[in-house]
Amino acid sequence: MTTAGPLRTSSPSPAWADLPDPGRGTVVARLRSWAEEQPDAPAVRFADDILSYRELDERATELAVRLRRRGVGAESPVAVLVERGPALTVAILAVLKAGGCYVPVLPGFPPATLAGLVTRLHPPVILVDDPARGVALPHGPHVVTVGAVDDEPVPGTAAVAPAPPRLFPEQLACVLFTSGSTGEPKGVAVTHGDIVALAADPSWRPAALRRVLVHSPHAWDAMTLEVWVPLLNGREVLIAPPGPLDIDRYAELLGAGRVSGLWITAGLFALLAEENPACFAGLVEVWTGGDVVSPRAVARVAARCPQVRIANGYGPSETTVFATRHDIRPGHDYSGVVPIGRPLAGMNAHVLDDALRPVATGIAGELYVSGPGVVRGYHSSPGETAARFVPDPFAADGTRMYRTGDIVRCNADGEFEFVGRADDQVKIRGHRVETGEVEVVLGRHPAVARCVVVARDDGTGDKRLLAYVLPAEGDGTRPAALRDHLARMLPGHMVPDAVTTVASIPLTRNGKVDRAALPDMPRSAGSSAGAGAQPGSSASAMVDRLCQVFAEALGVPRLSPDDNFFELGGHSLIAVRLVRRLREKEGIELTIQQFLEGPTVADVLARQRVSP
Repeated sequence: MTTAGPLRTSSPSPAWADLPDPGRGTVVARLRSWAEEQPDAPAVRFADDILSYRELDERATELAVRLRRRGVGAESPVAVLVERGPALTVAILAVLKAGGCYVPVLPGFPPATLAGLVTRLHPPVILVDDPARGVALPHGPHVVTVGAVDDEPVPGTAAVAPAPPRLFPEQLACVLFTSGSTGEPKGVAVTHGDIVALAADPSWRPAALRRVLVHSPHAWDAMTLEVWVPLLNGREVLIAPPGPLDIDRYAELLGAGRVSGLWITAGLFALLAEENPACFAGLVEVWTGGDVVSPRAVARVAARCPQVRIANGYGPSETTVFATRHDIRPGHDYSGVVPIGRPLAGMNAHVLDDALRPVATGIAGELYVSGPGVVRGYHSSPGETAARFVPDPFAADGTRMYRTGDIVRCNADGEFEFVGRADDQVKIRGHRVETGEVEVVLGRHPAVARCVVVARDDGTGDKRLLAYVLPAEGDGTRPAALRDHLARMLPGHMVPDAVTTVASIPLTRNGKVDRAALPDMPRSAGSSAGAGAQPGSSASAMVDRLCQVFAEALGVPRLSPDDNFFELGGHSLIAVRLVRRLREKEGIELTIQQFLEGPTVADVLARQRVSP
């Protein structure tokens, strides 16, 4: 029996009804049509600023001309080192208008990561929103500032603007880097047609797309949904301020911003559902996923906001954000598992065994996905592309299917349920991480003889990365120094929460690493919680209370004022909860960014003393 998911053949939404083939076309052509049809309609909101469709199109066109003059042509990669804001939307549209493909890079990326991307891609241009960012960039590419007056002459270029390039649906639109098991990140090559197919899917409700919040890290594939799905449907986006957001800021943005649609990772959805489920009340629809969705979180939000539609969306970056979708049914019992649903329109999915044979309903197998939205492959990596994008034996037209590495089963309702992974890939706060990549980078340190990186449940439904190191003979490098080394080389979500040394790496009878036999790594506890303050003083009492709040958030018995929150296993989602607790229990007003800059009790106290 085949468990290939049924094709979704619903009619396209009204926004696409005028197109001969709603799943085809380019991002640029679709945006231009909206700029012509509704030039004064709002496209981008940011605080008090509004960009209309005409203004967005004109600004992007001006920047595209500058890019063309600096050598950007068909599928030229352009690194976009721009903070979240209107300039980011202008920048990525300008790259597409110039014929290139954008490569979003977070301004907080370690210099080594950025240098590695530039070395691999050889971009003719790097786009920045602040000229100061160009100081630390590798030499070679032109650095162009978004919004700046372009009075710098370009040798060998004519005064007349270069003609706009002709674009095709098969043309590369962006390259999104994800974790790779070889130690090098993989560049997922997404085409215009992939993005247009996602935006054209009939499951998007026009009311939900009226105003969508853009808040995810823009180097991640969620930006494709948050930005392009509403804009290609003629709706608008509300861009959150740069930097991390706390729980109260989310509630403010969703309410005051009159947001109608929200994408949110499963971990953040669970956190908001636990702390403030009412914050979703004004939404038409919330889309969650990126990891296993908590049935408890679904139940809490559904009970508090019964009018809000909740959808569980599943899809690796290689399938352009969503491959399948399950709409939560009101009143349905999700105490066991929340399904990941059925394929999007035109897509197909198969649950297969190791010999690529379909398995029976209810039997677990690996999920393969084909159809619109399955990307071209990995940029400049033909070997990895061939290994993951394989011929579809169920299609006669040479279609490829993507081997997801996810183990699923098809339930009695014909919907897929996620079971687990077939390899060492994990999701950390919505980001895909190959533990092998972290091991490669850690293993390059001269103090490391062997190492193993695993993901363990942190007790809150999220996962934390742990690194076990067999030290090189005679080396006394401290684990904290090894973690600092990783922090300089890898994005934050790939840095293990804790590093510990072991006398040996346990092996199975087959000689493979026995990850289950690795010892538990309890979160270390600091020394006296009141260290540094006079016993019995009000300052000492405050220190004790703050240490207790920190310890409760981290799940440790105690800690000292100088213990680093992140070195004790903290991460961004726990930080969001902790900042809220500090405000509720101690009246301490602290932004997430301020906490990230000073993640100890001593830092929090010092900031309070200097605050006006």
